[in-house]
Amino acid sequence: MKREYESPKFDFEELKLFERVADVCWGTAQIWLDTNGDGAISGVDINLTTGGGCQGNWSAGALTDAIDQFNSLANQYNSTGNPDVFAASNPELAQYLRENPGVLKLIEAEPQSNWANTKQISGGGIIIDKS
Repeated sequence: MKREYESPKFDFEELKLFERVADVCWGTAQIWLDTNGDGAISGVDINLTTGGGCQGNWSAGALTDAIDQFNSLANQYNSTGNPDVFAASNPELAQYLRENPGVLKLIEAEPQSNWANTKQISGGGIIIDKS
C-alpha cells in the first residue's frame, strides 16, 4: 500500500508588537516655581526636583505641596511686608523682595500628572524647562 503525503502548508500572518512608552518624562527637564512672576527662570525662583522617571502623580503632589508652602509664605509676606518670612526657605527671594518690595502674586496653577511629559505647558507660575 502506497501512502501519499501531503506537504504541510504554512499560512503566515503578520503580527505587530505595540508598545506604549512615555514620550518625555520628568527626568529630562527642570520644574520651577516662578516666585517673582517674571515668566523667566532666575535665582529667586524655586527649582523642584521631582525624582526622575515618569512619576506623574507623585510629581504633581510634590508640586502641589511646594505651591502650598510658597503661597502660605507669600500670604505672610503680603500681610506684613516682611521679606524675612522667606529667609529660611528661599534667601534669594528674601533679598529680591528687600530690593524690590511689592505684592507677591499667589501661584494658582493646579499641577496635573500629565505634566510629567515635558511637552506639556503648565502656565500659572510654573515653568517646565524642556531642555
